[in-house]
Amino acid sequence: MVSHATDAACIFCKIIAGEIPSHQVFTNEHCVAFMDVNPLVDGHVMVVPRHHCGVIAQLPATAYAGVMDGIARVSAGLRDALQAEAITIGINDGPAAGQMVPHLHVHLFPRREGDGGGSLHSVLPAAATQPIDAVAARLRASLLG
Repeated sequence: MVSHATDAACIFCKIIAGEIPSHQVFTNEHCVAFMDVNPLVDGHVMVVPRHHCGVIAQLPATAYAGVMDGIARVSAGLRDALQAEAITIGINDGPAAGQMVPHLHVHLFPRREGDGGGSLHSVLPAAATQPIDAVAARLRASLLG
């Protein structure tokens, strides 16, 4: 088993360590998936990296594949177990995005046609104010560094 950074005060680290009970549905070397205790829909699951990090940019590169494996497997399981037609997968990546627990976590929501939920595009109004080429140039410059 790989050693992972933890935070003794983090509720998700405590769930991963078994200090707080949860309804775990999947685990691997890099993540734990469990039922959300305040589900927005039947089958609302969270996939949480074992490595404590606040946002996705802090997740070690060595953990990406294992976390994505967990997301893919739980997504397939939700489709099968709940006959979900689709899965919405979302990350609130930082407090301004609505993240309430400062440990990276991925929400999986089973979906059905006509369930009343929107797409990820419904989270924000279409209100971009800057030219796309200018934003792309700033992003490329930042990434190239």
